[in-house]
Amino acid sequence: MELIKEYPTPTQVLEAGPEELAEIPYVSKEKAESIVAAARTSMVSQTDEETGLTLSLIAEDLLRLEKRIDRLKARQKEKSETTERADDSPIQEGDLTAPISRREANRRGKATSPQKSGSSSERDRGAFP
Repeated sequence: MELIKEYPTPTQVLEAGPEELAEIPYVSKEKAESIVAAARTSMVSQTDEETGLTLSLIAEDLLRLEKRIDRLKARQKEKSETTERADDSPIQEGDLTAPISRREANRRGKATSPQKSGSSSERDRGAFP
């Protein structure tokens, strides 16, 4: 992506030459020479400046998104490690770390929300029979 960002068209690759391309991370001298050779024989018709700029901006966006994805993966990994550590600790009374289902609350003997009284006729009777 760094190569496309810096040299988006075959013309720009040819102008740069293999020595300059080899300065880009992960581009060896041999690889740079093969890229320049491919640029010489390329039949690409889109060599205008606008296309080059568009390709360069897209490559820049992809590199930025790649970094963002890496940060999100690291955050997710950190979060899952924190969750694993929390799962290992015993549950304490009044622990509000995560919502639980009604079934789990009943199993633990805790109330989750106010329950409605029985049938509608029981609710309509009021306090006096």
